[in-house]
Amino acid sequence: MQLTLLIMDKRKTICGQLQVLRDVYQIIYAEDFDRGMNLASEYMPSLVIINALSGETDSTVRLKQTPRTCRIPVLAIIQKDDMARHFQSNGWDDFIQSPFEGAELLLRIRTILLKRLAFHERYVNFAVGGSVEDSREIFLRKIKSIIEANLNNNVFSVGTLARESGVSQPQLYRKLIALTGFSPNSYIRHIRLKHAARLLSAGAGNVSEIACRVGFNSQSYFAKCFKAMHRVAPKEMRASLDLSCGRIGPS
Repeated sequence: MQLTLLIMDKRKTICGQLQVLRDVYQIIYAEDFDRGMNLASEYMPSLVIINALSGETDSTVRLKQTPRTCRIPVLAIIQKDDMARHFQSNGWDDFIQSPFEGAELLLRIRTILLKRLAFHERYVNFAVGGSVEDSREIFLRKIKSIIEANLNNNVFSVGTLARESGVSQPQLYRKLIALTGFSPNSYIRHIRLKHAARLLSAGAGNVSEIACRVGFNSQSYFAKCFKAMHRVAPKEMRASLDLSCGRIGPS
């Protein structure tokens, strides 16, 4: 499956230089910022390319200030060297000076995407353990601790999580999206399902019991979410454990 890139270029001055991308990525094109924001929110592209030559610098700030799109990396196309001094204040993750070679553009994009993937993996993996190194990880440890204390609470909500962590719901959303790429609801579900996999692997109960222990009212919904995350149905994981242990039991 191809990754999606969103290009914002109201003057259409860089279209020709970006043709090389069509062989590698799915391209969405926006001729104005409002349209670009709508597309970014709808498709959540892996990267946004901004044509700074056409005065789109302010658009990046709004993109980064919007909770749903704030973690989408931005590559700016620039012309003058002095624009490079302002790339951080504009919210760019990187920039490339026009004109440029197609190979250079592809390399810049690949580098940004790999860095973002490594960043997300670091904090997503923290959900199942890790060392505390800075305030971001301290925050995630606190969030994880609150969620784990409420694993079997099927009415535990994002509002409760925000209240117990001492932040507002919008702040919680922005922080978790920034650090993990997950919304609060998705992050809660992620930790529940990680814990469920550990319980199943340890033979700590049948599927319905474990679903309840990690806060799922519906076994069918639990099975659907579990398979989507772990690529195996919980009954299959449990059956595999029973076979390896030479026993047959209810699931």
